[in-house]
Amino acid sequence: MQIAGVGGQGKSRLGYELVLWAKERNWQAGLLDTDALDAFGGHWPNWQPKRPHLLVLDYVVGREDKIQPAIQTLAQRADELRRPVRLLLLERQRWDRGGLRTTVRSDGRFDPLLDSEGCAE
Repeated sequence: MQIAGVGGQGKSRLGYELVLWAKERNWQAGLLDTDALDAFGGHWPNWQPKRPHLLVLDYVVGREDKIQPAIQTLAQRADELRRPVRLLLLERQRWDRGGLRTTVRSDGRFDPLLDSEGCAE
């Protein structure tokens, strides 16, 4: 799951609270920072979690080259993992930047354009 929004809205706090919630339920949970990604390196293809995992990745933009191999490998191996592995990607983004199309309302305010399922395009 990805959560993106303007800084200061509580995304990191939400990630922290989810880590605490998961740990209370005997999940391995925590922040997967760049150092941890580097240290784990090429182990993703053979990794087999012993417990359910929640991996929180904060500030994704600029680290795509480090994060992409982990996400792709875990997605490809989803059926063979013996325990659930959940990824939470957190990112800061102004709603009117970064490719999010907007319309100007009659009152001069901006609205993001939504696709048929209610997701911002």
